[in-house]
Amino acid sequence: MPRTPPPDALSRWLAAELSGLPEAESAADAALAELLGAQPLPAPPAGFADRVLARIEAVPAPWTAAVPAATRRREARRAPPVHWTVGVAAAALALAGVLWLPALLRALPALVSAGSIAWLLQAVIGVIRSASELAAGLVSVGNTVLLLVRAVAKPLATLPMAALALTALLVSVVALRLLYALIQRDRRWVYADPI
Repeated sequence: MPRTPPPDALSRWLAAELSGLPEAESAADAALAELLGAQPLPAPPAGFADRVLARIEAVPAPWTAAVPAATRRREARRAPPVHWTVGVAAAALALAGVLWLPALLRALPALVSAGSIAWLLQAVIGVIRSASELAAGLVSVGNTVLLLVRAVAKPLATLPMAALALTALLVSVVALRLLYALIQRDRRWVYADPI
């Protein structure tokens, strides 16, 4: 049952707020507390806690539910194990060392005797830098293309959307061809009226 505030609480709060005096703040706070204290407290409907507990008991805890074997196999296929990744990286480094190291060792005495080791270091650093910039650009373009393919693949799997996309593509091709023909038309003054 809601409590009723004292009849003068509203007028006391309003008078304290309108006065604007610093000492009237405590009177305004007290009157406001009386007004808010008289308001009914919100309560959940009857049986709310029982329904929540029943839903919690119906859902099995993640640590008690057994993971199906098909799900485990699917998750295992998603990402290769760490030792496979490290092994592939080590094999790639070994292959690069086998291919580049003998040539570098044969050329090193000639480069050192010529006094151009600084040139060699600059060239190697330049090659590594340009290769990394190229790889970063390719990764960025690949991510953008992958994002575009993922965004478009699902809607285009339905027949109406595929037909709509094909129609839009045909309209754009025809419009581009007409625009090209309009721009390339003969623009000599022969077609203009004489002045």
